[in-house]
Amino acid sequence: MARWEKHGTTSNATLKLLYYWANIFKALGNLIYPLKSLLEVIEYQVWLKKTFGEITIFKNKNDLLDLIIGQCKKSGPTIYYEFGVAFGETAAYIVNNAGSNFEYHGFDTFEGLPKAWRRLPKGAITNHGKVPNLPGDNIHFHKGLIQDTIGEVNFDSTTKKCVLFDFDLYEPTLLTFKHLEKNLRPVDIVYFDEAFDSDERVIIENYFIEKYKYDVLGASVFGLAFLMK
Repeated sequence: MARWEKHGTTSNATLKLLYYWANIFKALGNLIYPLKSLLEVIEYQVWLKKTFGEITIFKNKNDLLDLIIGQCKKSGPTIYYEFGVAFGETAAYIVNNAGSNFEYHGFDTFEGLPKAWRRLPKGAITNHGKVPNLPGDNIHFHKGLIQDTIGEVNFDSTTKKCVLFDFDLYEPTLLTFKHLEKNLRPVDIVYFDEAFDSDERVIIENYFIEKYKYDVLGASVFGLAFLMK
């Protein structure tokens, strides 16, 4: 009787092969996510070109922020709204480079992600409940879940807006976008910090690019900025 007809038994050679592949997959385990992320970034670059043609792509986020802030400075007073502040690096960059003719509002729980996102568990990216130390009469932080704090600000101001989405998660990003969409006007800037990720990409594709007139200001490895027309 052939070996493969002995149901319920496994040859030593087959066991060795199974153990070999098990060890290979175990060794690759820590590499699978970085490889997946790399493929997502490459796919994002392909999507950018297919969707928008030739646009400016910056190597890092701060170069794109410089372009955004410079555009805001050229066209008068600006109110910056940042949704997802975390430790405050972007907030500090804006405050330190935006000049004097601006106002800033940052929204976050400062307690980390309300649920798991990608490989990060619930509670990751926490600032332990502390708002960034950025004093100034023109700087305002709104602490709490966005559904509880978004009503603290009137977004109907005619002052130019720069809206930065960095919640990472789909649900709060969509809630915020739908709350603001009626208030977006020409010369406003809309920036998606995680445009490479499917959570923000689906909002860009389904709720933004088919509905509004815009120019693409530029993109980074992960983010994407629009100038409303």
